[in-house]
Amino acid sequence: MIIKKGEKVYHVEDAGKSWTVKRTLGGVDVKYTVDKALAPDAAALEAYIAANDDLF
Repeated sequence: MIIKKGEKVYHVEDAGKSWTVKRTLGGVDVKYTVDKALAPDAAALEAYIAANDDLF
């Protein structure tokens, strides 16, 4: 799944009890792990990314 925030594009994978959120910056992959307690579904994850400017 892909989530866009402004010009940023995040590739998201379901990792069971968490989400793996990846963004490529200048050829370097930056990965974030978001626990499903914070975002239980894709819509909640998209809202979490939108609300957290310090992380994303």
